[in-house]
This record gives sequence, C-alpha cells and structure tokens, in this order.
Amino acid sequence: MTDYTLGVNTYFMTTRWPSPSEKFRLVREKLNLDCLQYSLDNFQADWPRVYRRKQIQEIRKAMERYRVTIHSVFTGSGHHDNSFLYHPDREWREYSLKWFKAAVCFAGEIGAAGAGGFTGALSLSESKDLAIRKKRIQEALDLWCQLSEEAARQRLEFLLIEPMSVRREPPCTIRESLEMMEKLNEKACLPVRLCLDVGHHLASTGEERREKNPYEWLRSCSCWAKAIHLHQTDGIASRHWPFTFSYNRRGKIRADKVLRAIEASGVPQMTLLVEIFVPVFEPGDEKALDQVRLSVDYWKKALRRRVKSCWEVSCQEKRKGETGWRKK
Repeated sequence: MTDYTLGVNTYFMTTRWPSPSEKFRLVREKLNLDCLQYSLDNFQADWPRVYRRKQIQEIRKAMERYRVTIHSVFTGSGHHDNSFLYHPDREWREYSLKWFKAAVCFAGEIGAAGAGGFTGALSLSESKDLAIRKKRIQEALDLWCQLSEEAARQRLEFLLIEPMSVRREPPCTIRESLEMMEKLNEKACLPVRLCLDVGHHLASTGEERREKNPYEWLRSCSCWAKAIHLHQTDGIASRHWPFTFSYNRRGKIRADKVLRAIEASGVPQMTLLVEIFVPVFEPGDEKALDQVRLSVDYWKKALRRRVKSCWEVSCQEKRKGETGWRKK
C-alpha cells in the first residue's frame, strides 16, 4: 500500500489570511493538518532584503510553533497570466528564469522541501507550429536544468512541474509529461517530478481516450509524481470545487478510485494536497475555510477506509496462506 501524507495548498488563503503565521495556525488548528504547499501568490521576487528577511523569519517561527512542514512552494493562480518560460521573447524567458530562481531561493530559506508549478504558456501562433512548439519546449527544458542548479545550491530535494489542461501549456498530455520527465532527469542536478492535478486532463485532441481519464493519468504518471492536487470537478473544466455533498453529486472524482489508481502505479509514497478555489467575494469569504475543512475531512475518511480495507485483505490472504499450509 502507498504511504500517504495529506496536506493543503494555501492559495485559498492568499488575500483572506495574508499573514504567514495565520496561514500556519489555520492549517494546524482548523484543518488539523501538519503539511502545506505554500502558494507563491504572496511572494514577490523584488522584495527589499529587510522585508524578505522579515517574511522568512515569520514563516520559520510559524512552522516551529504549529509543527507544520512545507512540502513545497508553488505558483499560484495569478501566475497563469504569465507566459514565463514559453514566451516568444528570449529576454522575457531569461527574466522568468530569474523569477523562478528567486522562488527557489525563497523555498530554501523558509525550509520547503521543493519548489515548482506552472511552467508557462506558448503563444497561439507558436503553439500551432509544431516545429516551433518543439523548439520552445526544448528551450524550456534547458532553462529547467539551469533552475535545478540553483535548487541544488539551496539544498532542495526536488523541483515540481504541473501538467496543465490547455494545449498551449506543456506538458498537457500523459505522453508529453512522461517524455519531459525522462529528458529532464537525465541532465537535472536533482530530481524533477510532477505535481499532478485530478482536473488537468482536458487538453487531449481525442486521439487517445485515456488522456481524458484522470485515473489513467494517475496510473501512468504517479511514478514520476511527488504530489497530487485534489479537488472535485466535472470533466468539463478544472473546477477546483470542494468535496461537499452537493459538489460530489455533480463531480466525477471519487476518492477510492483515486487511491486505487495511485497504488496501481506502484509508487511507495505520495503527498495529497487539497486545492480548493473559493471565489474571493461574499459570501465565498465566509464559506472558504469550512469548504476546505469539509474537503480535508472527506479525504481523511477515505484514507482511513483505504487502510482498513488493505488490512482486511492482508488478513484474508494470511488466513488463506495458513489454511493452505495446514492442508499440506
């Protein structure tokens, strides 16, 4: 059985609870978790040194006080409006690499194990030109290798790339994700892994039906993954709904199927990160924490059921083995 760690992505807290200490307090006291993924929506690469040090100290103190570990720092919602490493302008791509290096440095300073997220987006015209698309992807891989050098200097354990649900945002298919992992890990200075998302299976052109199946993504790609973003979704868009009764009736994600798919990959350990987007306006503000808490509770129950189920199967197999031995 896969060994699971359950945590939460802090994007939903970005402007509601901007203080680092408040984030950690809520994760520990309201969600009863000891692991989080720190959203970089609150991070600025050009912070003055004094203010940067202040933020780092506050995060470090909160980690120690509330005994919550940082799995990784990760790009937030606002970063999806940036072309980053796929921009057609070479200078823009180089500047984006500097931003990622600053984020990696920040990850090391606050004690995160890893860093990563959204890689960037191709322009519409370049995405349609297969030769240019291939060239841009290779250039992005070269930049990730450079980023891995900084990550190694900061003593991080891994970098993360998130497969997306838009064809202009590679990797966006199972095949593309696996190829990217193989190429990167041949040259990178530390492990580069995937952060899968149960709603990011929408970019397929229909040539392969399995690309539209979130569980096939988990079976095929979990061997390269370090974390999985969990949210309820309907397969039409990447909804990031909570796991509440009403949304579970509308959505297609089932905890037991997710866990079985992960275990079918043979991966020994996986971090599950609840990633719920709650609209930043009333009455969403008042419901945000409750919706995330209910989602966390849903996954805690699912993990307990999975452990119990595996234990019962193990006991049955043991009894069968003993019976067979006695017959002999």
